[in-house]
Amino acid sequence: MKKICLSVLVLTFLWTSDSNAQSGLSIGGGVTIPIGEATNFSSVGFMLDVNYLFEISESVDVGLASGFVNVFGKEEKRALITIDHDDFKYIPLAAAARVTLTNNMVVGVDLGYAIAVSDNWDGGFSYRPIFGYNFSDKFQVNTSYTGISDSNFTWNTWNFGVMFNL
Repeated sequence: MKKICLSVLVLTFLWTSDSNAQSGLSIGGGVTIPIGEATNFSSVGFMLDVNYLFEISESVDVGLASGFVNVFGKEEKRALITIDHDDFKYIPLAAAARVTLTNNMVVGVDLGYAIAVSDNWDGGFSYRPIFGYNFSDKFQVNTSYTGISDSNFTWNTWNFGVMFNL
């Protein structure tokens, strides 16, 4: 199994091109892990990403980002009772910016609003700094931090994902 994984990794690196294309439609997904207070009532989750970026210079792209996030609620035991927390679901709507640092490394940020899909939350301001590595024109691996704040609570996650540029 280790040989197969290593072979896939080597082939992926060989597939890498020198292009830094970010503009156009991108679709991806990943895993999201709550951090901070959010770990008290939620566990791992998944996210779907969609963005459309416009090239404004050779190294800067801007546009819109959205998607869907579902972080699974977990069971919390307090004294003699057990509380089953609901899933935390939202749809981010954000302005997006990406800056290409090298041919393959990209940093960016999404700023906007997270629309609550869960009954137990109203939504709030969201920010998501992103670091990505482009293995080719069409494939990126990224990591990001998401913060969502409303008047009562700040929701924080660490995210790991992939993006496919169409």
